Order: sequence, then structure tokens, then C-alpha cells
Amino acid sequence: KKIVLIGHSKGSAESLYTAVGNPDFFDANVRALILIQGAMKGSPLGEELAGSNMELEQSASGDKIRQGVFNTTKMVSQFALIPLIEKGLNSIRTDQSLDRWEKLRKESPESIDRLKDKVFYIRSHKKLEEMTEVLQVTGYWLDLHFGKSDGMMLTTDQRLDEIGRDLLVVSGADHADLTVTRPISKLPREWRFATTGLIVRELYRDARK
Repeated sequence: KKIVLIGHSKGSAESLYTAVGNPDFFDANVRALILIQGAMKGSPLGEELAGSNMELEQSASGDKIRQGVFNTTKMVSQFALIPLIEKGLNSIRTDQSLDRWEKLRKESPESIDRLKDKVFYIRSHKKLEEMTEVLQVTGYWLDLHFGKSDGMMLTTDQRLDEIGRDLLVVSGADHADLTVTRPISKLPREWRFATTGLIVRELYRDARK
């Protein structure tokens, strides 16, 4: 039986890149690729987090909870995580993500055409004050400089126009709400159940066409 692959965040982008590079395998084994809140066009946060973090620090100022979250994250990152996540941060830089996709688009146009009906996006955005505290820092910066986001990714950057279609655009879900439970997400588990139910229903509907 063919399987349904579901990716989230950076995993969404990596799943799509793998699919484009291996179209025969995906044709034979994968029924659909569901990409949730994906870093399809990268995120401006890639550049900011890999840099000085000065603007993010300003975003956190004035709010004790946000400032505490930022200071803790900054301390841990500086002393423990930077060697591990530097490559990952660079891979979601907007410029590198777009360059990578452009290269695939030129090298594998037939693969993209073969897969376009198997790719589905679930995108989201949420009001800043309703986001979980850790995402309010990054969400404030994104909203201020770029527009609607889920706290990590701009809504417009969560899909690629050349391949696939939107399955759902959720108003009221941050980057954790559709995949992660409390306390990281503020939403009850019924939201995640509803997301799963929607995926199953839409795939069943497509199968009957």
C-alpha cells in the first residue's frame, strides 16, 4: 500500500526536496505529501538567529516573560546549541532556501510536474498576543518587519506556488499548535485531532475523484 508522508517546519522542506529528487520512488510508494507550516521559502529568522539577535532582543524588551524566555534561549544557544544548530539555521535562511528551490526547479522540471498533484500544504498564522510566550518574541519581530506569521514562518513562505495546493490555511494556530501538545502549545489536543481528521477526509475525497 502507498503511504502518506507528513512533514512539519523544516521537515516539510526536506521532504519535498527528497520527493523532487526521487520521483520514481514517490510515484511507486507515496500517495500524498502533507506539508505543515513548512519552511518552503525559508524564514527571515534564519538570517537573524544566525546573526547578532539584536532586533530579536529589542522585540523581547518591555515584557518580563518575553525577556526571560529570550535571555534563557540566548544563554543556552551561546554555550550549548550553536555548534549543533548553525547548519540548520543556515538551511532555513531565505536566500539559501530560494536558491536551493531554484536549482531544483531548473534541474528537475519533469519531477515537479509529476508530483504537483501529490503535494498539499497546511499553513497558518496567529495573533501575537495569543501565541505561546517563546513564539511571541520571534512572532513580534516577523509581524513588525514582514507580516502575518505563525511565530516562526511567514504564512506566505509556507508554500511554493509551482507545486501542490493548499489543503488548509488556519487562522489562529502558531508554529506549535498543530503538532505539539501543552505546555508548548496553548491549544487543546482537539485542534490536532481536527487537523488529522481533515487530512484523512481530503485524501479520501481526492481518492474518489
